[in-house]
Amino acid sequence: QAKSLIRDVLRKYRKSQTSFTDIEDEDDQFFLQTFTFICMLIFDVYIKLNMVETIIDDTLNSEE
Repeated sequence: QAKSLIRDVLRKYRKSQTSFTDIEDEDDQFFLQTFTFICMLIFDVYIKLNMVETIIDDTLNSEE
């Protein structure tokens, strides 16, 4: 699992680094690329959290 996770994070990082290459200001480009990387990571966390909450809710509701 760890290797797969590392590959996924690296893929997202590389993709973020190819974003906004047309921005001339290096500080702006760095900010936008970093923000893009964070958003890609957070999206996975958000989806997984929703899945966990649904599983917990379904499990608790089925026990009532």
